[in-house]
Amino acid sequence: MLGAGELAAMGEADVLAAAEARADAIRIMEAETLLLAYQWAILHGPDRLDPE
Repeated sequence: MLGAGELAAMGEADVLAAAEARADAIRIMEAETLLLAYQWAILHGPDRLDPE
C-alpha cells in the first residue's frame, strides 16, 4: 500500500504507471478467478461420480 509520503513524491508519470500496474494486476486476478470458478464447476458438475 502506498503511503502519503510516497504519493507526494510521485510525479504525473509515476502516478499513471502505478495505476496502470494495479489495473493490470486486477485484470489478471479476475481472469484467474474465472478460471478457478470454471474448474470448480467442472469438478462439481451434475455428472460427477465421486461426491466429496
